[in-house]
Amino acid sequence: MSLYEVAIATRNPKTLYLTIELLENLGIHFVIRAPDDIEDGLAGVIMTTLADMSKLSHIVESKIMLIEDTMDPDETTIRLMFDLLDISLPSLCVVGVDPGMRFGIALVENGQRLHSKTCSTPHEAVRSTLRWSLFISRIYPDCSIVTRIGTGSRLYEVLYLRGLRDTDYPFFVELVDERNTTVRGKSDQSSAVIIASRRGRRSVESDYHLDVKDGYIRSLVQLVSRISDGRLSLTKDEARSVLLDNVTLEALLSEKS
Repeated sequence: MSLYEVAIATRNPKTLYLTIELLENLGIHFVIRAPDDIEDGLAGVIMTTLADMSKLSHIVESKIMLIEDTMDPDETTIRLMFDLLDISLPSLCVVGVDPGMRFGIALVENGQRLHSKTCSTPHEAVRSTLRWSLFISRIYPDCSIVTRIGTGSRLYEVLYLRGLRDTDYPFFVELVDERNTTVRGKSDQSSAVIIASRRGRRSVESDYHLDVKDGYIRSLVQLVSRISDGRLSLTKDEARSVLLDNVTLEALLSEKS
């Protein structure tokens, strides 16, 4: 049994710093070693650079994960979790989405959480969903990908759906009954994991429509104020245009910035 989940083996100071920061944020147990001081069996995964890899010829290649100082944190996390969980040929990956004033999103394979995060806006959640899904399809072309969206917050569910639609998202989308997915004391990311585990129904045209309600207008005004730290404001007419699908929230924010 490995002593550590991960060993970092690089002499590149920037890569070392970024990798330590990533693993600490993930809560993963790791150790740092010089590339020429790594013992086989020390860790489940050895993270190293191409420049340092020649010092690791005695390590089983499947345990080595290459990193660089230009690493993308999300993609690195996903690659690492596939290795740590010993997932070599996934058949189905699911992105679970818990919409709300803050979006919880989670990438799940066979009930196992690979990555999760909280997003401040529908656009940010859509962008992460697209990037994760395209990355998975690139490294595992035979893996099916589904996005499952909780239906507990109609306004934010629809804004997210519209965002996916506008990107020509190439994967399956399902709407999931969100009842009993909120666990007391747990984060919206945990709810997203539960949503990912439930089968849903395919979206239809009516799922993209919103009524113009005072509550929705207030929520949009509050959202814009929060994400801009009070620097930007949304008028009621602008909020109505968003609800009626005449303009996207992102386009309005771009104009105001």
